[in-house]
Amino acid sequence: MVQGGDPAELKRRWGPFDPGNVGSYPGRVERIFPGAMEETILDIRETDDRGVSLITAMLSVLPGGSEQTLRTPFCHLSWGVSGGRDEAVIDFLHGQVITVAGTFLRITASFPLTDNVNPPGMPTTAIDEETFGGATSLSQDPVLAREQSLLLGANVAPNPHPIAGGFGASPRLTTFHIVPAAADSDFIPVPSHAQSVTLLGTFATGDITSMAAFTIATTGAALYQIANPVPNLDQFAFPIARGVDFIQLGNGTGADILVLLLWTIGL
Repeated sequence: MVQGGDPAELKRRWGPFDPGNVGSYPGRVERIFPGAMEETILDIRETDDRGVSLITAMLSVLPGGSEQTLRTPFCHLSWGVSGGRDEAVIDFLHGQVITVAGTFLRITASFPLTDNVNPPGMPTTAIDEETFGGATSLSQDPVLAREQSLLLGANVAPNPHPIAGGFGASPRLTTFHIVPAAADSDFIPVPSHAQSVTLLGTFATGDITSMAAFTIATTGAALYQIANPVPNLDQFAFPIARGVDFIQLGNGTGADILVLLLWTIGL
């Protein structure tokens, strides 16, 4: 009896970085247009879930045209082993370097517009159209959309890279929020794996009267808080304790305040 195929081939297993693994890419760059949601940049996986390895990815971003205005491209990471999966959202900015353990890694990109510049799960915040672009004008003008596009890339390796980038080894995520005049903000969800958050903005110390941590979204149920947090200084990062799912900001002025929250993500 003649058996078809090479018996050795039946026992072969491809790692995520083997040249013969058709699903493996050591690095890719994709042009991402304004308004894109969950566009795949990279998807690598191993054929055998017993072969867990360390996978290090480095993210990069460049303008895709001559328009170099402020943008907030987000990277959605998915990784894990077989049915056990984990996820995190971080910025594509800052030259991020991330190391995870698993048999697969998927990196997708989202490029939000003026109607909501935050990643999924965060309260909706709109920003000036001149800065971030309007969905209508970009959809009607392909040339303008290309000029405002981004070249987003991801390079991967089987071993950890040296610490790189001005922010060190911890990935970052920036979100925008409106704190209403003389009132409290929405309950702002804490991103997955967040370790701390730094308050950024053009307002003065004391304009934001408090930053509080909550395990449940209930007024008066703060677990801990700080009064009059100092903006724009990393040493005043607000720690995120185990079990904290929300934070809330208080506004002591008579006008709405736009704040930026810079989250440190502990992957």
